[in-house]
Amino acid sequence: MVDSAMTRVMTLKDEIAKGGFGPVPNETIPGYEIKSLVPMELACHRINLASLGVGFHHYAHAHVDAQSIIVFLEGQGEFLLGGDKSVPVKPGSVAVSVAGQLHGVKNIGDVPMHYFTVEGPIPRDGSRQGRVPAEQALPAEIPGVVRVQSLQALIDDWD
Repeated sequence: MVDSAMTRVMTLKDEIAKGGFGPVPNETIPGYEIKSLVPMELACHRINLASLGVGFHHYAHAHVDAQSIIVFLEGQGEFLLGGDKSVPVKPGSVAVSVAGQLHGVKNIGDVPMHYFTVEGPIPRDGSRQGRVPAEQALPAEIPGVVRVQSLQALIDDWD
């Protein structure tokens, strides 16, 4: 059943302040918690706020059939591209990964990191897609795919 009071317009800062973060279902990732913003029974994409504790990382991984978009809101970190490759990120950074491309996040700051994620498409039954073994993942750099850039730069380029 869907909560009829589900908020369709919110500020992410308020949602972070409300708390309610918890572990990812069926996974154990120390220091990493999420808060779903759209109930799974309504979602065709996973839309979450994520919290990553100081010194922790969400390991580099790739999804078989899902793209990921991450907007960094608080904290300082690295966007992991696989192997020893990473790109610095801070509030306002936007990271993109296509299906099959490694991605992960590491908190290198002294406060928890918070970021907004959209991942999908996902199966309508809410099941998780398979993971791509690291050795079979797409290259970190793909022509035409900008992996990390500033949200402000995207807004400024809009005009």
